[in-house]
Amino acid sequence: MLLAKSPYFLTREEWYAYDINKGFYVLTDAGKAIPEVVKSYKEFYKLLETVRLRDPLPGKRQSNSLKTRPRRR
Repeated sequence: MLLAKSPYFLTREEWYAYDINKGFYVLTDAGKAIPEVVKSYKEFYKLLETVRLRDPLPGKRQSNSLKTRPRRR
């Protein structure tokens, strides 16, 4: 089994906080002051965005709109 390593910015609790209203991690002032932490944060969210944008099932429709959803009878 391959285990993913946590992003560097998540290694120290004083560097980040989870914003419940926004739904994602934010850097604290202590985290923003360290270039390696900022770089890790940006890379993490860039990777996360890339994963979200990919089609989860290529060739299959994922829409739930009325135009593409079959009618129930």
